[in-house]
Amino acid sequence: MATENIKLFYNGKFFTGSSQKKEIDKMLVKDKIIKWLGDKSEPLPPVAKKAINIDLKGKRVIPAFIDSHMHGLYLARDSKKIACTPPLINSIAELQQEIKSIAKDLESGQWIEGWGYDESKLAEGRNPTRNDLDQATKDHPVVITRNCTHIAVANSKALELLEIDETTPEPVGGIIEKDEKGRLTGVFKEIGKDFLFDRLPARSIEEDASLLAEFSQVLFSKGITTITDSLARKYPVDYYDIYQEAIKKGLKQQVILYYKWRDLVNYPELPQSAADPASQLSIGGIKIIGDGSIAGRTAWLSKPYLGDSRETGIATTNQAELAAAADFARKNQLQLIVHAMGDKTIDLVTDHFYPEPGWLDEIPSLRIEHITLPSAEALKKAKEIDVAFNSQPIFVYAEIESYLNNFGKERTLKSYPYRDILNQGHELAFSSDAPATAWADPANPFYGIESAVTRKAYDGTNTGQDQSLSVRESIKLYTEVPARITGLKKAGKLEPGYYADFLILDRDILKIAPESIGQTEIEATYYRGEKVYQR
Repeated sequence: MATENIKLFYNGKFFTGSSQKKEIDKMLVKDKIIKWLGDKSEPLPPVAKKAINIDLKGKRVIPAFIDSHMHGLYLARDSKKIACTPPLINSIAELQQEIKSIAKDLESGQWIEGWGYDESKLAEGRNPTRNDLDQATKDHPVVITRNCTHIAVANSKALELLEIDETTPEPVGGIIEKDEKGRLTGVFKEIGKDFLFDRLPARSIEEDASLLAEFSQVLFSKGITTITDSLARKYPVDYYDIYQEAIKKGLKQQVILYYKWRDLVNYPELPQSAADPASQLSIGGIKIIGDGSIAGRTAWLSKPYLGDSRETGIATTNQAELAAAADFARKNQLQLIVHAMGDKTIDLVTDHFYPEPGWLDEIPSLRIEHITLPSAEALKKAKEIDVAFNSQPIFVYAEIESYLNNFGKERTLKSYPYRDILNQGHELAFSSDAPATAWADPANPFYGIESAVTRKAYDGTNTGQDQSLSVRESIKLYTEVPARITGLKKAGKLEPGYYADFLILDRDILKIAPESIGQTEIEATYYRGEKVYQR
């Protein structure tokens, strides 16, 4: 007689994520945990007689995805905002029209927000400005965020309500842009963008928690069973409280928070119950923003951006801040993760911590996020002090126009040297950084896998094919490695003793043409042995 908590999944093509030497076609699950895997030649264990049998009909099965660098709350919020990306928005004129369309149904004074524009994809080839947004509406405050999340633009109504004008001091490490006559353009960059966003009306815990709970099913539809919030805030509302409430409302994913360091300086208290990575909600570490983005021309480089011999980006951290954050991380046994895209920032981080050993025993103490243009010396030092890397292959795939415009062909081909990084023995994970990219479906891991395997952008442009990875390697970088670097003990692989977190795909990702990997769909998502999504 079948028992509900014992399931035998058979007639599947299992990619386990381990050093697999045979084709697994059966998996036995009991009480959330994988108990046994076998091939066609192996007899079933006796307990299988009590199992519910589930025929996978020859489908490909892989471990569920762990997104070790995303912004879960931003992503949930953005699902209710204007998606300023193709195919909806292809020009500033279309953005204006969309704002007008939304404004006519709102009461005067209600806020309008948008996300994801990339000026290189807009017909006008430039950032929208305060004046552009004013032409769409003068009665509603409007804020539109660039895809990188490091730049935003506000209209005059928003600036008026937020009490920002030409006399407002520019924050250190940020830009409040002005035109040649000294008037605000409405564009805010880096710490300037944070300055703007810190003044926006705060949402209630209830509102944000409801958005996250509602978005849980969308994440399952993309095969994501563990999420992170990689710039969690302590102020004005603690994200820990938001996610706790979201879990009560139905958020099912495992959640790991990485707090913004500059919030912790003023609000250093951490929940005592949040240290266990096995719990549904935990605190993984501290986040420092070291520079900006390639697409926004704010990543800190040793060689200037194309077209301007003086433009080398913005450094948004320094050695003193790195030292203070590391000291806090050490005392609280937390990981320190540093956003570093440009080679100057990567060098700053590796030079600062070299040659000191880390402070954590089981996971890397230090992670460098994005790692766009590492120097050979930075890679050497990082290897010696056991730094882990976390990168997003969706960036150059989705933002190829910006990379070519800002870097040129040669530097674009040298960005994200994944093959070199793996060949040198570094720990490298993949993630999405969603919603921080110019892609309408920013959290979808299959586009990242396609990018890493083909080393081609969405339009077919070569992005450095000598750095391409295999499909098997790329899947592991979205599953096994992120579990390892975040301290998840029983996730990321399909092996006895691990959680039964897995995906059934609509096609065999290991055999299809690499250029079609991004079109892969999830047939079903299983989390802890239970089906949580069915297409």
